[in-house]
Amino acid sequence: MTQDVKGPKISDEPHADILGSGTWQGLVDPSASDLEWLFTRGVPPDAMAEPWPIRSARVMFDGLKGFDFNCDGEPAIIFKAEDRGEELDLVAWEPGTGKLASWHGNTFCLGDLDQINNPATYFMEGALRIHAGPLDWLRANREGIVILRRDLAYAHLRFCPRIVCDDLAHAERVERWVRTPKSTVEIFVADEAKPEFA
Repeated sequence: MTQDVKGPKISDEPHADILGSGTWQGLVDPSASDLEWLFTRGVPPDAMAEPWPIRSARVMFDGLKGFDFNCDGEPAIIFKAEDRGEELDLVAWEPGTGKLASWHGNTFCLGDLDQINNPATYFMEGALRIHAGPLDWLRANREGIVILRRDLAYAHLRFCPRIVCDDLAHAERVERWVRTPKSTVEIFVADEAKPEFA
């Protein structure tokens, strides 16, 4: 396997085959070269390990919104998607291509979902941080979120008082995603029933 200039050379062996178990415990730690690649790009060691360590596995991205674990797939870094610390789903990231998806395909974001609606996020003029990708999220010590499903952004973010993005281009994308969607509902008025006379 050749090293991609954009991403780490995620080791070929060992990689988890968790098709039977399907659990976080069935995944393996990233290799030393994977961790070094992240470290040289500004990711603090604590962000790789706390509150849970990042993992590694081979996956097949479905080209839509999800992925599946597959021993013949692409090597990827695996994260948890959480809400108040409870695992909701798993998220796969292939740094070389930028591919990012959740296992079940219906997860809104990487990062703790609770940050979106938690008043502590906005205390003292605080804001929800939305990162363009997992690398920026890790560099920020996992503070904030990374959007996986932009089609769900309006539903999740419409009541956020303040959002901070890493750059103007990403801020403009997020602003488009949280716009009120155009209604596609057709509404009709029923004809009034006319009385029949004998």
